Amino acid sequence: MPLSLLVLLAAASSALPGFDGSKLRPGESCYAMTTMVDGKPVPAGAVLRRIERAPTAGRKAGSPWTVTIRSRYDAEAIAETLLTLDYRDLRPLTVRDGDVGKPRTELIYGPDRVTGTDYSGDTPQPVDVGIAPPLWDPAGLELLLTALPLAPGLHADIPVFSGTGKPTMVAVDVIGPQAVTTPDGPVQAWVVGKSWADGTPVNYFVATADRRLLGIDVGDVSSRLGGDCSALK
Repeated sequence: MPLSLLVLLAAASSALPGFDGSKLRPGESCYAMTTMVDGKPVPAGAVLRRIERAPTAGRKAGSPWTVTIRSRYDAEAIAETLLTLDYRDLRPLTVRDGDVGKPRTELIYGPDRVTGTDYSGDTPQPVDVGIAPPLWDPAGLELLLTALPLAPGLHADIPVFSGTGKPTMVAVDVIGPQAVTTPDGPVQAWVVGKSWADGTPVNYFVATADRRLLGIDVGDVSSRLGGDCSALK
């Protein structure tokens, strides 16, 4: 049966600062992943993020961002997320999430509904969800944070939808500045924190000077700018 829902979700404007999509940095970045074993960091994989402007025919300005995120943790399959994002505020236009060659969801975001296919079960299921914008996709959350007006004490509630279930709110907070080690030396970064539903802490590190994403900590797993992503290209 089609997944058909009516979603009435409105964000509180006081808690949702505007995203400035023009702040996104085009280019390709590699991140080395580590995990803690007996109190020591051990190599665990890599993450590749590629950000480009889509070559959209007929548009003189404001063509969408296209984002490719590929990652491999230990010897697992290569995970892949493909996003097309509105240039102005990074709202999703299309999202494909899953493994390379094996999508889990394919979504198209319209003005008032999300359509597509959910491949996560035994048989593909159509997705047809009525939405009340604004709404973003959690697959690109780390990029959204680079487009926020980050400052000490900032709090934002971000309405997100991943194609299954119902939209939810993701709360993020700027914890404070911190120096992060990069291949070019230490860089001052905003630490932006959130928690997963199970309580796992997640910290994102965004350069204060140029909005680069420098890394992410998810529990005992960390990623930092650097590493070798040749196997992910």
